[in-house]
Amino acid sequence: MRGFARLNIGNKWYPISPSYLWKTHLKFRKQNENEATWNLDFNGDGDMLDTVPVWRNDGSSIALDNNGF
Repeated sequence: MRGFARLNIGNKWYPISPSYLWKTHLKFRKQNENEATWNLDFNGDGDMLDTVPVWRNDGSSIALDNNGF
């Protein structure tokens, strides 16, 4: 895949970087954690005592080439 940065001015898009080969491998796993670990009330019940599912990075990677696909 090739990617580049672009900028929108008015109704026109302008490329502002060269086109690069790149890849990304997204790997996440769902695990249960206590709300208190995050200091957030995820489910809005007024306490931070619940165990809730969260997504954790499990080895995602990026590279500036297209090798390995």
